[in-house]
Amino acid sequence: MGTTQVQPVGSYRGGTPPVTRRTASEPRFGSNPAGVMATLGPVNRGIARMYSWFETSYEPGFILLSKIFGNTVPRTAITRNAEERKEVLFNELTQGATLFLTLPLVSPIANKIQSLFYGRSDVTAATLKQANATVVRAAGREGGIQAVRRLKILKLGKSFGVSAFAAAALIATTYLRNYRTIKRTGFSDYKQVVGLGEKRDPTPEERAQAERAAQRNLNIVFGLLAGGALAGAGIMGGAAYLAKNVDKFFRKGGLFTIKSMERGLNHLFKHWALVGKNSNQINSVFKSTKQTLWVWGIPSYLGWFLGCRDKYEVAEQASKFATFVAGYIWVPKLAGWLRGKLDKLKLVNRESVLPHLFENGKPRFDMTKLYSEIINKMGKKAETRGTARQLIKLYNANNMAILGLNLFVIGALPIIFNIFFSAWRHKREEAARPVSFGAVPFNHPGGTLRRKSFQAWGQQ
Repeated sequence: MGTTQVQPVGSYRGGTPPVTRRTASEPRFGSNPAGVMATLGPVNRGIARMYSWFETSYEPGFILLSKIFGNTVPRTAITRNAEERKEVLFNELTQGATLFLTLPLVSPIANKIQSLFYGRSDVTAATLKQANATVVRAAGREGGIQAVRRLKILKLGKSFGVSAFAAAALIATTYLRNYRTIKRTGFSDYKQVVGLGEKRDPTPEERAQAERAAQRNLNIVFGLLAGGALAGAGIMGGAAYLAKNVDKFFRKGGLFTIKSMERGLNHLFKHWALVGKNSNQINSVFKSTKQTLWVWGIPSYLGWFLGCRDKYEVAEQASKFATFVAGYIWVPKLAGWLRGKLDKLKLVNRESVLPHLFENGKPRFDMTKLYSEIINKMGKKAETRGTARQLIKLYNANNMAILGLNLFVIGALPIIFNIFFSAWRHKREEAARPVSFGAVPFNHPGGTLRRKSFQAWGQQ
């Protein structure tokens, strides 16, 4: 395969192509008793079954799998004490659940709000709920190009409005984590929570300060949620206004040419419009690396940076972000390198399966259900069953390599580095701190001495 990188939909980079659903007549994995699954070993068969189920039943499962096993498990397991473990587990679960719950729950509300803002009968909440391609074709048949433009603007308004609220909610989870930790521990600094400071109970002054900090964090949570809701409503309202007045903007003699505006609208709609059905909003976020990064990755790390409680946490979040970016860029490249090693071990002969992957330079299979197509199409024919077996092994190796590298590079590596770096930094700062003798007693024949008498005694 040379330098060609086969990037399946299970990649951590979120490279999930547009979603296609399994039809009622489409066979499930393993439905063909004489198929290729029977020729695989238990490990490869189990991996193929899992990924095939993701393809046909829950496409975001690829990302969820990476989130749980690549981030949540190592970050929770590698902690310095019980308090940090509780905080990390709460943070990871709420941050992940926020996206996977917010979009499907907010989407039907956004449909109604956008329809209300628009206030015309040609686009309703039910229309906005429909899949993009279906509703665009219907609008073109009924109202022509202007109707299509209005619909695309409304759909984009809904997309950016819902994403704005989701981003605000993701940032808010950090401050909710801070509130919970401060209320539980009585300390408002990160250093004390992770065990770098002196192990003790908070003083009354520290507890009072922590109470104020907890309330401040809780106020920020409510402020972010309210601000996100207002921002989302404002975006949808602005889109409704643009849609109503589309004739004023798409006209000759305007600031931009009609052709350039049409090109820009089509580009935005293709890459950023949510797919439509309320249960599918998650799939939309993972259509491409770009959307995954902007809708999930950047808001999450922005929240973690803004919610830092001291300089130690700032440094640790910086290292996590650096490995996150590096992982996004380099994990697929490392996976390609590992696939090259498989060639030398002769576990998978990529040269023999390459013609079955591409045809005239284009993928032969639907990449949203690649496992299912290999299993159910190639596995039915005896002459292609051996190649199908090789392809499944290749994609199993690719997906599990990406998952393992994700676990190490993005999950475990920054945590291990942070533990050692923060401990080293704390020891260095403690060693550089001036020694005070004011509270240290010294035994002397003349009695107990403190700093002033100690200085005089040293001159005797």
